[in-house]
Amino acid sequence: MSLRISVLSGAAVLAAAAGVTTAVPASATTYPPPGQPLCQNVYVDGLNVRTCVQGDGGSTLQAVVTTSGTNSANITLCAEIVDIRQNAVPGSRNCAVVPGSNGTVRSNPVSVDPGTYYGMSYFTSSTSYYSSETPPASVS
Repeated sequence: MSLRISVLSGAAVLAAAAGVTTAVPASATTYPPPGQPLCQNVYVDGLNVRTCVQGDGGSTLQAVVTTSGTNSANITLCAEIVDIRQNAVPGSRNCAVVPGSNGTVRSNPVSVDPGTYYGMSYFTSSTSYYSSETPPASVS
């Protein structure tokens, strides 16, 4: 047993002395790439709702939702990142009261594991609940 430990320790010392890296963490890549958000536009309750998901090129995603239109009532507008099973990514949800005719909310940026994700937005008008989801984003 001690001979085996000595051999393994010796190999690690040789690798370090030779400048060889024995383990390198993989870097993550997001799709869409920076500056090219994936968006979905819907028209509901007198509002144009544009929901986008954007990446930083690494493992961070953020959702952005903007509203415009004729419904000037204040709404509680929310944006978040959800996984492929529609579970909210912890810490991503952000909500704010905004005028429906001109509102913007950004989710909190979150670092995610490799997988498929969506930007999601939602709000409640006086009568109904509305939501929108982006095309899929991925982290590999």
